[in-house]
Amino acid sequence: MSGQFLHYAAVTAVMNVAIWGAAAWAGPQDVVQLRGDVAAGAQSVNIADLEAIGLAEAETFNPHEASAGQYAGVWLTDLIEAFGTGQTQNVTLTAIDHYQAQFSRQEWQEMEVLLATRANGKFLEFETRGPMRVVIADYDETKRLHQETVAKWVWMITEIEFQD
Repeated sequence: MSGQFLHYAAVTAVMNVAIWGAAAWAGPQDVVQLRGDVAAGAQSVNIADLEAIGLAEAETFNPHEASAGQYAGVWLTDLIEAFGTGQTQNVTLTAIDHYQAQFSRQEWQEMEVLLATRANGKFLEFETRGPMRVVIADYDETKRLHQETVAKWVWMITEIEFQD
């Protein structure tokens, strides 16, 4: 291996431990922040509480990994029903690196948007782009809407903002 790669790997490992701690992104205790027009003033929720809404499973093709996988998590529609105000029109998902994707009501009604917390039976960890990631369960590369929303397959989600 090159010295440059080893340096990158060492710096990344140190940064991960410094920022997230040794047990970073390890499972059901991980917390996602809730913002915006949230029912009952919820501020944050852990993965176990999210999964308690109703754990759903889907096997689908992941265009970013060019492979099929088995995912489990919460349907975006169920999350909005549980934490939205009933008037939610948009949901913005923010990743650890501040990358954002917004889903409109029309999109989550036309696509099966799963907020995956597990892949192939295991909780998503930092190394597997956890604690939560977007998966379009009914992904079909021939559908225009699915083509337009490939960039919305956000991973490492740390914040969800509800907008009325």
